[in-house]
Amino acid sequence: MSFTKLTAYLDGLKENYGVPSFDCVVQRGHERLYRHMGGFSDAAGTKPVTAQDEYRLFSCTKVMTVTAGMQLVEQGKLFLGDPVAKYLPEFAQMTVREGETLRPASTVLTVEDLFTMSGGFNYDMGTPAFQELMARTDGQATTREMVAALAAGPLDFDPSTHFQYSLGLDVLAGIIEVVSGQTFGEYLNEHIFLPLGAPPVTFHLAPEVEKAHFSQMYGVDGTGHIVPFTFIHPRSTDLNYESGSGGLICKVDSYAPVADALACGGVGANGARILQAQTIEEMKRNRLSGVRLADFEKMGKAGYGYGLGVRTLIDKRASKGPVGEFGWDGAAGAYVALDTEHQLSIFYAQHVCGMGQDIEDIHCAIRDMVYEELGLAE
Repeated sequence: MSFTKLTAYLDGLKENYGVPSFDCVVQRGHERLYRHMGGFSDAAGTKPVTAQDEYRLFSCTKVMTVTAGMQLVEQGKLFLGDPVAKYLPEFAQMTVREGETLRPASTVLTVEDLFTMSGGFNYDMGTPAFQELMARTDGQATTREMVAALAAGPLDFDPSTHFQYSLGLDVLAGIIEVVSGQTFGEYLNEHIFLPLGAPPVTFHLAPEVEKAHFSQMYGVDGTGHIVPFTFIHPRSTDLNYESGSGGLICKVDSYAPVADALACGGVGANGARILQAQTIEEMKRNRLSGVRLADFEKMGKAGYGYGLGVRTLIDKRASKGPVGEFGWDGAAGAYVALDTEHQLSIFYAQHVCGMGQDIEDIHCAIRDMVYEELGLAE
């Protein structure tokens, strides 16, 4: 297998989409079948992409967050049906915004609601509770403090009644801290990345590391051109907050071993197990129907439903992969696709925000080309 079609496609991303740099890894059954990177990691075009480059994963963080959460479920330390308030008491009396008024929530917010984006949260970090917290802590709030600020704001709907992409997995990160007694970042490294022999991940790069290895970020300007910019993530305003929704920064060589393990029933190439195979099957099982599935379909991920924090393929007509292929992506273009049937994983990284439908097209093209080149296309 030469992956010539995929290589040509990736090498054409700059000309066809304006993407300045990329890194792509394909693994099957613990074997790395393909690694191709291209472009430059600096705006001046003087530093070719290397394996040492660090990427902000944005929402690809979510796959790691739910993996951590499901580890605790396996251990009997966390239960999907439990009220969130069992672990975070500040969530005991939630209110729902209804027009200009607030009313008590008519359903209980559960841990599963966090996993399935059904809790009623949104992405608004400009609420009075957040503003007061940032002023009081001089922008140095902890993960638990930031999560508590979410509890102060009203929900957009009663838990379990709708799907809405949100900060719900930040709340799960707070629960992981309470249950484990560790910071979220410490937990991820100790229980997911380091057991697999992967380089540790972070939420905040040291200045010298950022200068040497952080891949230049880009965005789409008002004229549709991709231009360099300095991005300040709203959930990384300090060194204490570690966002379960979108804060991870890591190398491709940190994320890829975890992707491989998840595609191989929870076992890494070194034999370390991070999850049971049945747990992964539960993660990727579609949890949405009716109104909630219709809500999710508005995100534009054709053919997919949503499991425990991951998209999951439910209509094979939308992909050349099998039903049950699962994963997620991030705002700057990171993308992971996981297939337990073929023990196949794809991880792709780039650093361009705001690409809209173009990035969906790129992800789908990469996925389908991998299946074609491996002779697995359905």
